[in-house]
Parts: sequence; structure tokens; C-alpha cells
Amino acid sequence: MELLNYKLVRQPGLPGRTAVLPETWQKAEKSIQNVSFGKYTAEVVSISFHEHSLEIGLSENLWNELCIPFEAHMRAAAVKGCLRLGPLVGILAEGFQPDSSSYSSFFENYLDAGVEAGCLPFIFSYRNVQPDSRRINGWFLNSGQWVQQEVPLPDVVYNKLPDRKTEQSKQYRRTLSWLREQGKTSVFNPSFFDKGTVHEHLFQDADCRVYLPETHFNPSLETFIEMAGKYEELFVKPAEGSLGKGVVCITKKSTGFYCRAQQKDSVSAHTYHSAERLYRALLGTKPALLQQGIDLVQIRGRRTDFRFHTNKNSSGQWEVSAAAVKICGESVVTTHTGNGGEVISFSEFSGNQDAGANLVKEIGKAALVLSRCLDKRLPGPIGEIGFDFGLDRKGRVWLFEANAKPGRGIFDHPLLSSQKKRTLQLPFQYALYLAGFTGSGQPRRDKWLMNVKREHKTK
Repeated sequence: MELLNYKLVRQPGLPGRTAVLPETWQKAEKSIQNVSFGKYTAEVVSISFHEHSLEIGLSENLWNELCIPFEAHMRAAAVKGCLRLGPLVGILAEGFQPDSSSYSSFFENYLDAGVEAGCLPFIFSYRNVQPDSRRINGWFLNSGQWVQQEVPLPDVVYNKLPDRKTEQSKQYRRTLSWLREQGKTSVFNPSFFDKGTVHEHLFQDADCRVYLPETHFNPSLETFIEMAGKYEELFVKPAEGSLGKGVVCITKKSTGFYCRAQQKDSVSAHTYHSAERLYRALLGTKPALLQQGIDLVQIRGRRTDFRFHTNKNSSGQWEVSAAAVKICGESVVTTHTGNGGEVISFSEFSGNQDAGANLVKEIGKAALVLSRCLDKRLPGPIGEIGFDFGLDRKGRVWLFEANAKPGRGIFDHPLLSSQKKRTLQLPFQYALYLAGFTGSGQPRRDKWLMNVKREHKTK
């Protein structure tokens, strides 16, 4: 299938179910009987041609039946007698309101990236899905203005649901299942990762096992005592925690176990004089994991670890899309920027560009091995993963966490802006792959893309 990009325009003067195609499409004219947008297909009765090489026109009847929200640039291809327009890509979120400046700005970046990739993206909640009419009421960005429009079921859903509580609700799970099974919509990043399941799958793979610290989920008192005898430092992490919240660092002292716990905005400290008391307080009541502490490399006497993002591209293959160094804040437990952590580039960390590039290559290799393993073993399709790695003083790479819904805030560093943009672009290039709009997957560097950028911004 040839990959093409066009501006789709409404032409009210056209009769009935008419499509107007560029002259270069005359060879395909006899085979085109239908036109599709998202998961809706309409019959085409008449086809004519015009000299505009990057424009497709539709009559009012076809336009309204297909529920096209506004004139826009998108990809088009003739496939088995059908003129396919799209892809229509829904970003599944929750709580979106266009008058919320921070949330709106967050999603504007995504929609900009989707448009540049040749998709028509929109935001929706699972509550906006209408199974009876097979429509979704979604939010689009048109010339810098948020507009709500009813459209057909999308070709692809990019799952950006922000919390586990919503994901576990019955209505959400029923809706997502219906989209995939009845709506025939591809949904990628279907759920958050479970730390225990991720560790189990990686541990079963010899190529992945070498990156794993010793870890136990809901350990017994005996296991805790054994771990405390083997390692000078241990970490307790909530089974479903994120952003470093609730992480406890345990250090053995002559007086007992010194514990520092990362709270929302502060760190609390406490000493337990016996293993039994510590176990009852930290591991005996809530689901948690106990993990071996690693003697990490440091900068300015502070712990350092590494964030890597991997994404699938327009060929459905994994690639490293972004990498950054995180330095632990003073007197805190984790490197998360919300807890005072600092972000620097690999060149800053390694002292020169070549050494930084070599370290990115080494850890990036681990990220790709782990991505492919999780992709094979976990429900999918999975389109992106965020990894937190550590490097010990002997140069060994360790995996601390894999995240199915990675944030991108750490890439706000001025030197990392191009990487952040790449992490925004790749989900839509993967959407092109899932939707069957195959080809290079790269935005064409020609006039149509420049027009998209101008029209998509506020004039």
C-alpha cells in the first residue's frame, strides 16, 4: 500500500456520495467503492478528479456520514477497493477539561505530535464511548481551539489512563474489552505493570535475569532476616507505588536498622532495634517488595541512576527514544525530580561526549533486551516502557523498575528537549503501524507538513 498525505476538504457543492481525488489516483478509480474513516465505512457512488495533488474532497453527504470533525491533514491510501482516511487515533485519558491550563498544555503536546505524524488525534474518556451508535465524543484541537466532536470508533487507542483505581473499575474494563473485541480497535499500553509479574517474567529469561537485584514480594520474616544478613542496605517499595512515594531505605547500624522513608514532600527517619519490629511496621501489613541495595556510582556524593524510554516505531520495532541521568536530592531517598532530584545529560555525567554515548549504548542495549522480553510475555500490544537503571561502582547495570505509563517531565531539561519530542512522536508512528498505514512512518518534509504546523497553532 502506497503511503500518502493529503488535506481532506469538505465540498458542499458535490452531489450525493462523491469523492474528488487527485489526478494521480486515476489508476485506482475503478477499484474504489467505499471510503473509511476510523472504523466506519461508507459507500462511494461517484468519483471525479482535480489537479490539486495533495487534496481530497468529499461531498456533504459523505462528510456528514463519516462524522469527520473538520478539514485536516491526514494520510490516505487505496486498499482493496476502499479509500482509507486516517488514522483516527484516540488518546484514552480521564478527567480532561480544556479549561485546565496545565492538563490542556500536556495534551496539546501529544496532539501536535500526532498531527505531525499524519494522524488525526483526539482525547476521550471511556465514559465517552457509545457502543450502540459505535461513536465516541472526543476533544480535538483545531487551529489552537479545543472542540468536542462525535466521531467513529478510532483505528487505534493510545492508553494514557493516569491511575490504577480507574483501570480497575468494572465499567472501564467492560468498555476497553468492547473496544478491542467488538469495535475491532487496536489498543496499545493496555494496563499498568504489576511489579511482581514483571519481575517474575524477567527472572525467567536468562538474558534479563542478569540485570535484576535480588527481590522478594511480600517476604516472610525469615526472608527479611536472611536479606539483612547478606546486604548492608535494603529497599522496601510499595507493590503499586510510583514517583518514589513510600520507598524506604534500610541501613544496618550497630544500634539496629536505620530507616528513611520517602513521603510526599519530606523524608522521615526511624530506628528499629529489632528485625521483628521493623518487619511488622514495614512489611507485615501492606503488599510490598524487598530489594537488595546497590552500591551506586555517585556524583557530588549523591546517588545516581538512569531513566531510559523505549518505544515501538512505525515498523513495530523497539528503539531507545530518550535517556537521562538522575541525581538524588540532598537527604532524600530517591532520585525523582519531585523529591528534589536533579536531571543532567550523559555527557555531563561521564565528563565527555564519547564516554556518555558509550554508556547510553551499553544501558540502551539492556533496555531493548528487557523491552522485547516484556513485549512477548505481557498482555499487549505494548508501545512504550520507561526504565529506571542503576550502575554500580564495578560498572554493572541493574534494573530497578519498569513502568508502562512513563512520565516525561524529566526530559524538560533544555539539553533533552529533542529526546522528549521523540517520545511524543513515536507513539503515533506506532499507531500508523497498528492501523495499517505502513511505510516510512516519518512525517514528510514537504509543503503539507509545513501547512499542518501553521494551521494547528493559534493564529
